[in-house]
Amino acid sequence: MAPSPQVHHDRRTHPRIAVNNCMFDADMKFGRIIDISATGMSFYYTDRQPWANRDKFKGAITIETKTPIRNLPMETVSDFELPNNSTPGSMAVRRRSVRFGKLSDAQQQRLAELIKTSSR
Repeated sequence: MAPSPQVHHDRRTHPRIAVNNCMFDADMKFGRIIDISATGMSFYYTDRQPWANRDKFKGAITIETKTPIRNLPMETVSDFELPNNSTPGSMAVRRRSVRFGKLSDAQQQRLAELIKTSSR
């Protein structure tokens, strides 16, 4: 009997919305946000190695000319290097996915506004 193929089930409770011109900042480490939802987001960043001590952390989302959404509690879900043909020791492009921790009412409202304007 042949083994059954593994099926990946998306466990997200909210759909991710692609965003443009949206940056992420965590203690002077920066990334470009790929997509976001009410419960999490993913972003690209460049570094020689994965960010240390970043399982649980706080960060800010900056959207072009709007005031940043600050002190967002986050927990890392995944972090991996994207394939490329760079030389050893050079900067690598990585993708990190995070889920948000307990957000304040104001943070939830600002995040909902960002998602609403991005989904148009």
